[in-house]
Amino acid sequence: MPIDPAPAFRRKLSDAFLRTVSEPGKYADGEVPGLYLQVQASLKPHKPASKYWRMKYRLHGKENVYAIGRYPDIGLKDARELARAARRDVANHTAPPKDETGQTSGSVTQ
Repeated sequence: MPIDPAPAFRRKLSDAFLRTVSEPGKYADGEVPGLYLQVQASLKPHKPASKYWRMKYRLHGKENVYAIGRYPDIGLKDARELARAARRDVANHTAPPKDETGQTSGSVTQ
C-alpha cells in the first residue's frame, strides 16, 4: 500500500502490518489524517528497513512534515496520540513542537 506521492487508498494500520512491512514507501493511516509510516530500505545487505512516523500538515499556506519518531521505538498507539496532539496545535495555528536540534519531532511522555 505505498502512497507516493498522494494516497489513493487508506486503511487503518495494524501492529501486525507494521511489524511485517518492508517495501519502501509511505503507508497512510486511515484513522488519523496526515499520519503515515515511511519505510526506507537499508543500504546494507541483510539489514532491516528503517521505519519512521511522519505527519503531513499545512500551516499558514505551507505544507510541512512533522517527524514523530522511529518505529518500533514509538508504537502505533503513541504515534496516533502524538499526531492528534500535533493536529490540535495546527488547528490553533501553532506548529508542532521542535526538538533540541530545531527539527520538528514528537516525543512520548510517560
